[in-house]
Amino acid sequence: MTRPPVAVLTYEQSGLDALRQLLDSHPDLACLAEGRIPGLCKRIFETWQEVERPGQRGPSSLALAQTRVMINTVLTPILAARGKLRWCDASAGSAPSAEFFDRVFPEARYICLHRSCTDVIYDAIKSNPWGITAGTFSFFAMAHAGNNVAALANYWATQTAAMLDFEETHPDRCWRVHYEDFAADPKATAGDLFSFLDCPDYPALATLGLFAPMELGAGAGGEKVPVEVLPAHLRIRVNDLLNRLGYPPIRSDEPQRGRVPAGP
Repeated sequence: MTRPPVAVLTYEQSGLDALRQLLDSHPDLACLAEGRIPGLCKRIFETWQEVERPGQRGPSSLALAQTRVMINTVLTPILAARGKLRWCDASAGSAPSAEFFDRVFPEARYICLHRSCTDVIYDAIKSNPWGITAGTFSFFAMAHAGNNVAALANYWATQTAAMLDFEETHPDRCWRVHYEDFAADPKATAGDLFSFLDCPDYPALATLGLFAPMELGAGAGGEKVPVEVLPAHLRIRVNDLLNRLGYPPIRSDEPQRGRVPAGP
């Protein structure tokens, strides 16, 4: 019996590399680095729609079936070569295309990896010292010319809103992971995650180098993201999403770090 695929929904600077390493370490899972399968499903659908029935919404059953065959045909040899049973797409920015992917693979499981907005902003700027006007963030940089903090906050909010909307409509097949919890206790995160995915126990995970202490990103050295430059409407939007995730709100008079701890 074919095991359902797994897709990670997240964004840049979320800690995806560490999560990808964890998933790929399991003997059953082949984790694709930047496979971008959800986005590929969306592009295939759009092509089918142009050919089949221009101007109408949604793919046909034939388009869905052929898309599934196409993707499995490409990935099955990869699984065989690696001796794995199940594939996992772990590419940043896939949430806006998740509904297309879900129509092709309605049995799929989803891992939704979240991180504090200010941590994402800090690490994105640190990782792009020459600016964010090219690549992933370029659209948002153009919308907030000269204000990288606002551009990255808008990027985080756009991706996070898509993730939360998908989680709410597919609650039984989504598992939420906070990067901060993963960094603080990767063993517990691994146990919960593999249980959700119905993966067999794998005691060797406890010996992986992944479980060395992982440094939290933004502000770890006392630096502060200048959130006072955020436009009021964007701060309201970000704070609403932070609240839904259990993070403290952004305030302009103090750095924001971590997540509100769970109650007793």
